[in-house]
Amino acid sequence: MPHPTGYFANLSAVWLSGEIQAGRITSTELVTRTLQSIDELNAQVNAFTHVDHEGALHAARILDEELANGTRRSALHGLPVAIKDNIDTGDQPTTYGSHFFATHQPAHDAPLVATLREMGAVIIGKTVTSEFALGPTGEFSHQGGAHNPHDLARVSGGSSAGSAAAVAAGMVPLAVGTDTAGSVRIPAAFCGIVGLKPTYGRTSLKGVFPVSDTLDQVGPLAKTVEDAALLFTALAGERSAEPLGPPVRRIGWVDTTELIQVTPEISAACRNTLEQQFASATVTTLSVADLFRRAREVFGTILLSEAYAVHEERMTSFKDTFSREQYDRLQPGASIPAWRYVKAKKEAAQLLVDALGLFDTVDLIALPTTTIVAPPFGTSEVTINGTTYHTRDAINTLTSVWSLLGLPAMSIPAGTVENLPCGLQLIAAPNRDEWLLEKLMER
Repeated sequence: MPHPTGYFANLSAVWLSGEIQAGRITSTELVTRTLQSIDELNAQVNAFTHVDHEGALHAARILDEELANGTRRSALHGLPVAIKDNIDTGDQPTTYGSHFFATHQPAHDAPLVATLREMGAVIIGKTVTSEFALGPTGEFSHQGGAHNPHDLARVSGGSSAGSAAAVAAGMVPLAVGTDTAGSVRIPAAFCGIVGLKPTYGRTSLKGVFPVSDTLDQVGPLAKTVEDAALLFTALAGERSAEPLGPPVRRIGWVDTTELIQVTPEISAACRNTLEQQFASATVTTLSVADLFRRAREVFGTILLSEAYAVHEERMTSFKDTFSREQYDRLQPGASIPAWRYVKAKKEAAQLLVDALGLFDTVDLIALPTTTIVAPPFGTSEVTINGTTYHTRDAINTLTSVWSLLGLPAMSIPAGTVENLPCGLQLIAAPNRDEWLLEKLMER
């Protein structure tokens, strides 16, 4: 079966922005193309839960009139953007991927959505999320799972499942996701696109349904690094003009054999991509086994404690509104004592201090985003190099630690393995998000 391919499959958002500015294409034309692509492909991909046909066209016409009169709000002016369905939109339903909120209509936009509109982005619709944005495969949602455009029998990754699938299929040029344990980076890797989890605190979480206040972040999903940078600037806000900063001279390649088995072809593809991207850098092997061991336990305690606190009342009074998968995953949080959570928070602070020490010897940390390519729907276990893992562990072991530490972490395409995409993950020091983007754009 041919891959679903929409209008934006081979078009850069940055290029489109220039075309709009030059008057060679209008926002109305782009939005019309977007709506056509969604109408043609969404039945196969299931990326969107809601599409605002009338509202998007109305907004596009207004933006075209403004541009004709000499007003260009920003580089996003007139560009269609999709929003993950755990982020509030005042004019569109926001269900959080759940049965409980199946008819929920927020009263207001989340501030980040309001900012995107003010900058001239056209909010085209809402994309499929794992139920309550918790789940790395993206297959468990009230609206059903989003399918991987590269193989419709496989998952797109979660929880920003629809956002990644929509960009990869060419339905939209840009999409917004959220990342708690890898929920931007994992679907980016599985779908062969770019995804950034920013430094903790760089993006607003107001109006974003929480998974874990300590771990959540909002990030861009895009075809290229340049496009991701364009959307990230809107989400995080402009920083004062600064020099590009030092080049990447030293890279620490994580010895994943100490952590979990990784498909050998993925390791090779990622290492090859790294060396192509940073040909002049020195790459040395980095051992983080002790850091990962400590961090994984702490991560689980914090995630489950905070996620259960969000849902405790619903789990008690409205148990039947949860899928069995999600209820069973959240329930262990009820038995975590307060003292363990407090200790985990203290340990997390110490782990960050220890992790920052890594940047005394390297400028950048690199490793695969995931251990496997996108698995088929319904895969509960995977075997890698003779070792069997729960699918969730195989998918998010290499991403969740960086969420705990709050470091900027990015997945970029690293080619294909068995005709399916894989991703290279790059980790920078805190608040070096722009630096990381800049260094990749220099290549």
